[in-house]
Amino acid sequence: MKKTVLERYFQALTFVMKINAIVLLIICSLSSIALAGNSYGQSVLDKTVTIKLNQTPLADALDQIAASTGIRIMYTGNTIDNSLKITLKAKKEKLGDILKKVLVPNQLTYTEIEGSLVVKTAPKPVEKTDVAPLSITVTGRVVDDKGQALPSVSIKIKGTSNGTVTDVDGKFHIQVANERAVLIFSYLGFVTQEVTVGTQTVIAVTMVPAANSLSAVVVIGYGTTTKKELTSAISTVKAEDFNAGVVANPADLLEGKVAGLNITSDGNPNGSATVTLRGPST
Repeated sequence: MKKTVLERYFQALTFVMKINAIVLLIICSLSSIALAGNSYGQSVLDKTVTIKLNQTPLADALDQIAASTGIRIMYTGNTIDNSLKITLKAKKEKLGDILKKVLVPNQLTYTEIEGSLVVKTAPKPVEKTDVAPLSITVTGRVVDDKGQALPSVSIKIKGTSNGTVTDVDGKFHIQVANERAVLIFSYLGFVTQEVTVGTQTVIAVTMVPAANSLSAVVVIGYGTTTKKELTSAISTVKAEDFNAGVVANPADLLEGKVAGLNITSDGNPNGSATVTLRGPST
């Protein structure tokens, strides 16, 4: 007997409803399992513990905690130092709090795996690196005992290779790490000075002539004199300070070695160089 269209419709509808019911049942079952698992996981550390330990070896202390809670606590012999003694008195405290008191002071921690606890060595804290202090800019001027500017005074930061020199007006600027930095001022024929930066950002330095250098004879280009008779600054360039390499003119050896000294040449290897110190008028 042939089924009517209406019968076939109700048959198909019944089949679809059965499928939906099965799917809904599976979803509910999975949700119940997940909720049960979460509830179980939370209840592990929420279990209350009443225990009294007095100088108990660490391994024995963990065993007693496990026995009082029914929770399996696992560890290896390499992890547990049984020379460590535990003294603890707790009444209905949560297992999580008890484990913190027992494990954390001994650089240990734990991981929960399917309702059991695995004790392991706690990771070492990341060491903080020292942050480099902000640099301080120090400026200043260096003069001699007569108030004349001293060019090319060597200024070095004590304990480092960093430094600078004064310009033609005796002025300088230098970067230091912090206020504890010490600047060393040195100049031929003068006493070397050390100045602590401290809170200063502008430093004025007066160089004092060395007592044993005042009678020294100085060649000044157009004659000789003694240092004590000089009223202006002088510069000295030693042979080891000459520019390295092949030079066309002996004057090129001094180029860039004396503040305010300009050496120009027309490029002719047989020509002469023009030397100007601190301007054409000097």
